[in-house]
Amino acid sequence: MVDLQVIERKTRRITKLERENAQLGDKLSEQKLLSQKLQTALLMRHKETDACLQANEKLATELKQSKAKLANRGSKLGAVTFIAEATAVINSMARQSLDDRQAILHKRARQNLIASNRELEKENYEGAFFLCRKAMEQVRSIDVDKDTVKARPAEEEISFSTPLEMELFTTGNLRSAPSIKADIKTVLPEGSRVTAIGFQRNWVKVKSMDPLETGWIHLSLLY
Repeated sequence: MVDLQVIERKTRRITKLERENAQLGDKLSEQKLLSQKLQTALLMRHKETDACLQANEKLATELKQSKAKLANRGSKLGAVTFIAEATAVINSMARQSLDDRQAILHKRARQNLIASNRELEKENYEGAFFLCRKAMEQVRSIDVDKDTVKARPAEEEISFSTPLEMELFTTGNLRSAPSIKADIKTVLPEGSRVTAIGFQRNWVKVKSMDPLETGWIHLSLLY
């Protein structure tokens, strides 16, 4: 004789397991969606910095090939570092909303930056430095912050709960604050290892071991 109570208990158990399985399937779908969003965010971040990295790659490669020929190493290193930093700032400015006056200033700054690279190739380091400085002055005169401060809130510094080990793609300035206008605390050579402890916009807060300093380096100079 079939025990109806046993059959009923088994039926209820099967129904419960099916319900739990459906809930697990929903959670798995949510996790997959979250994972896709995180991957997309990482790809977008990479896309923003890729242009700066490519611009610096040429400078870094040229520096490696020329080290043995440098008669005035300090002068060239200074020019290369300044150009790399200016490239990052000018490329970053291109992604912001500019009015007609600001767009003209940005175009002139980019033209001076191109001319600066040409002088660098000719080993005219003083000329390269002069043109790069002129480009930076034009960029600084673009008062984007005043136009956009009402449209978006100020970006806050975000600290890492787990420090991240990074390396300098090329020679870079360690600055006292996340700004191209901030004082330079020291110049770190290419290949220096640093510990990232936070970031703000396109600037990374790092600790260096040699020398022992804490400061800010532009994201485009790190990997």
